[in-house]
Amino acid sequence: MNTSEHQRLAKRLGYAGLLPFVIALMMHVSHIKLLGQPETLFLSYSVVIASFLSGTLWRSADKNNATQVKLTLYVSNGMALGAWAGWLLLPWNRHLALLLLIMVYVGIRWFEQTYLLAQLAPEYQQLRQHLTLIVVTCHLLLWAL
Repeated sequence: MNTSEHQRLAKRLGYAGLLPFVIALMMHVSHIKLLGQPETLFLSYSVVIASFLSGTLWRSADKNNATQVKLTLYVSNGMALGAWAGWLLLPWNRHLALLLLIMVYVGIRWFEQTYLLAQLAPEYQQLRQHLTLIVVTCHLLLWAL
């Protein structure tokens, strides 16, 4: 697969990955409880995606200098654990769970921009920026509803 095919596929999959967030939000607004509570569907999917993104940091660790390797591995694990903690908080405080997940998404994006910028293609950086903005907006909408 050449670079442009890879970029197109990453873009399609990235935007397709937003669909469960949007669908769960629409179900929440419409009071549709297909497959369970919409907020539970939303947050469980969010934990999966946040954990996936945390894993992408782990993958990039071998491309960093020695100091950044440790930091990248710690941040990767910390973000995955933060996402899991968000899931664990759901039964007690939905808003705190949403806030923690927002912090994980913003934290991952901040780490990418601060420490991994040289490793990421400009097209990928732009895609990640758009996707993160949309995901955080979806979380804020669920918070407000």
